[in-house]
Amino acid sequence: MTKRSPNEFRRDIEMRQRNIVYPDTLRNETRAWRNLISSKEPLSVLQVVGILLLYSLVLSVLLLMGYAAFEQFHSTSGSVLNRIIAGFGPWVIIVLLCGAVFLLLRWRIQKALVGGNKRPPLAK
Repeated sequence: MTKRSPNEFRRDIEMRQRNIVYPDTLRNETRAWRNLISSKEPLSVLQVVGILLLYSLVLSVLLLMGYAAFEQFHSTSGSVLNRIIAGFGPWVIIVLLCGAVFLLLRWRIQKALVGGNKRPPLAK
């Protein structure tokens, strides 16, 4: 562990507490996930249960979406192409829109991080 000056330590603490503007919230969340993943200590029971609940929620939403798509596919009459479009078309559109939004966010985050690596001066 490196020795830091008191001013540097105070600045680091102040930067961690500023969790109201965009780059700071992203930095704090990234630090939390990185600490969770790279920690040498095993996860507690509560952490494991929480992660399992998150995964089960995502899995149940995906399964319900798949069930709804197959129901629409089987209830639609016509050619196979019409049935596929009726069953899976809306979900494909939703996935493409979400993918486009996430790619746009990724691009903006990278652009902000490249330009925002300079720390703002300490308030006096």
